[in-house]
Amino acid sequence: MALPVSPVLLIGYCMLCLGELFHIIGTATTHWIENGPYANEGLFQECSPKCREIEYVSNKLKTVRVLVILGVLTGIVSVALATVILINRITMKHVSKLTLIACMLTGILTFIFTMAGIIVFVLKIYDNLVDHGQSDLVLGYSFGLPCAGAILIVVAGILVLIGGRQSLTGEYSPLLGSR
Repeated sequence: MALPVSPVLLIGYCMLCLGELFHIIGTATTHWIENGPYANEGLFQECSPKCREIEYVSNKLKTVRVLVILGVLTGIVSVALATVILINRITMKHVSKLTLIACMLTGILTFIFTMAGIIVFVLKIYDNLVDHGQSDLVLGYSFGLPCAGAILIVVAGILVLIGGRQSLTGEYSPLLGSR
């Protein structure tokens, strides 16, 4: 027996969960900047070779932290809303238009917050370090994961909106107005 769920909704949900996982891992790990094989720095810790909390936190780094964490939080809300949508579709219950739109909008907010944090990080922190003679620094995987996660989340939010509206017959419920 097939599930009463659109494949588009399932793909969107999986992408959303994967994107949020990437986002959380990238935010929490210490490879935003790498300086050789044993020295690296994240948003909260620096390792050289032993990890410790960053002692001096500039306003620029605080800004990046806030923006990226807001991205993580809005991503969690988006996953929660998508879970409600998926459960309602599986149990053949009504899916609110507001829930569908909120899921997509929180995905867009996740993308905006994360990209703003990434831009501040590159323009204000990384470029400043490179300009002051630390040209051997490279951006690490921890920097790339939130970028990839935010892109997955915004695309997934749109897919969840489309898949959540789609019935088994392929018909779509209208978002605006009533039928």
